[in-house]
Amino acid sequence: MLQSSRRVPGLAAVLGPALALGWLAGACASPRPPSPAPSPAAPAAPEISQAVPAPDECAFRPAGPAGGDTVRVIAGREFPGRQLYETLVRRDCAGLERPGLAETWSSADGGRNWAFVLRPARFWDGTPVTAGAVVSGWTADSAASALLKQAGIIFATAGSDGALHLLLAVPHDSAPAALGDPRLAVVRRVPDTPWPIGTGPYRLPESDPDPATLEPVEGGRPVRLLAPPRDLRDAMDAGADIIVTDDPGTLAYAAQRPGYTSVPLPWNRTYALVLATAADSAAVVAPGFRDALARDAVRVDARAAAGASAPPTCSATPPASSPPARTTARIAYSAADATARDLAARLAALGVAGARAILPLDRDALVSSLRAGREAAYVLALPRTLALCQDLVVPAGGVVLRLVDTRAHALVRQGAPPLTVDWDGGLRLLPEAP
Repeated sequence: MLQSSRRVPGLAAVLGPALALGWLAGACASPRPPSPAPSPAAPAAPEISQAVPAPDECAFRPAGPAGGDTVRVIAGREFPGRQLYETLVRRDCAGLERPGLAETWSSADGGRNWAFVLRPARFWDGTPVTAGAVVSGWTADSAASALLKQAGIIFATAGSDGALHLLLAVPHDSAPAALGDPRLAVVRRVPDTPWPIGTGPYRLPESDPDPATLEPVEGGRPVRLLAPPRDLRDAMDAGADIIVTDDPGTLAYAAQRPGYTSVPLPWNRTYALVLATAADSAAVVAPGFRDALARDAVRVDARAAAGASAPPTCSATPPASSPPARTTARIAYSAADATARDLAARLAALGVAGARAILPLDRDALVSSLRAGREAAYVLALPRTLALCQDLVVPAGGVVLRLVDTRAHALVRQGAPPLTVDWDGGLRLLPEAP
């Protein structure tokens, strides 16, 4: 059973200080000066040992025996990476930390220094996974290094005890959430190899740098990655085992098809409105406005966004050299995103930010327009991240307001392998029973 939210409990209580009290030794005959009181003892730092919740409430096991020699999947670009590469820890669909390559993790000083004990594991080429290999992989990747810094991880090192040690800028009562981000997956890079070597249960065929098939490392069925047809109902008719979609027509069709189960995934995409100034935000923050958008303007499974304001941006965007001249008030959006189009159309119809029209733009044009602040407003799908901030392009002085959250569903056919769901809706295939 999937849950959309769950709080990770703090696992250690802070110990109160034990103060040593001085006392005066008196003598009846001749008084002596009091003995100096010892200095107050510093509070002991709590030791944190991370417990792993059980059972996995994000797991789904289809009924029936395994069907077919190959698992056929239509699940988006992020799906192969979840099967090929592992992070140190992972976050499940409820936001709970679970083991990845690390079996256990703990802090002896209240959450500033963390030690991660790795499980016995090997890369696809047989090389053992060590703490030093984890550090080397992160160091060689500029994106991973930047994410570690952004997450407040000062440095990572391999300890003499074989564990991976992290020093945090600020103490945490649990392992940093960013460690579950796919950008910090543990990999080994080999010269003249077009892709990094991973530790996951599947690997890339050596002969295929852009694979259509993932090969199991230790037995099981290979996974065939299918290109989505124009109509996903055709894929269901052809017997696809797993389809991830938010298309309402496909979901309605699946509800009428025997042998398929629709598994709702986490609310994994948030649409936001970028405005030039806060003065234009009155309508958006009015009570019930976002609920009405989720109910009436969006065709996919949606709800009013949790929280009105977006997380802070990771870096400031240079301001435009001069305010652009606007002849038409428009709301721009990504031309490839139907939900963004629907939201932009409803907002323009309501005259939000004085807009009277909408403007579809490709990715590069949208980024350029955002940096310059050429349009009255923008509808964006916020990037999903476990880091503390988001890489948003926002015009100087602009505000970002959450509108709606959306989610997809996994259509799972009887006989498909068991799977579990990550924090962002990503699917991980689990070992099949022999």
